[in-house]
Amino acid sequence: MGVVVFKGFLLALLGFVIILLLAVFRFNVTLPNPVIYCVSYVVTIVYSLCLGFGAGILIDKLNTYSAAMMAFFMPMFMLSDTTIPLCMMPGSFRKVAMINPLYHMTNVLRVAWDIERYSSDIKGFWFSMAFLVGLIIVAGIFVGIKWKKKK
Repeated sequence: MGVVVFKGFLLALLGFVIILLLAVFRFNVTLPNPVIYCVSYVVTIVYSLCLGFGAGILIDKLNTYSAAMMAFFMPMFMLSDTTIPLCMMPGSFRKVAMINPLYHMTNVLRVAWDIERYSSDIKGFWFSMAFLVGLIIVAGIFVGIKWKKKK
């Protein structure tokens, strides 16, 4: 399993590097904080892999896995503050977004891109980073336990 996770990580990282190179050299995008942004992006890749493989270990059938991931992903995506701004949504949706991992990934990447611009939300950045790291640890423990039981 470690090899599969590592391959997934490398592919996601390669895609990130290609997009970043295109952004810089084709569209002249400047990256104000490249180290912070790249580290933040790597954390989001690791989190996404933990979520995907954790769900894959829990759900045995591919059809069930696909349906479950879409059922969870679409609401998470809509509440991630990337499609529709959360400030335009009802208060109950904003509360649900606070437990949405995609919202925290968006927040981390947005602040990491330009810390000066979002300096008023630096506290939210560190909360989101801690939230994601905590979920990585919990998911890693869960995946490890389930993986050992299946062997």
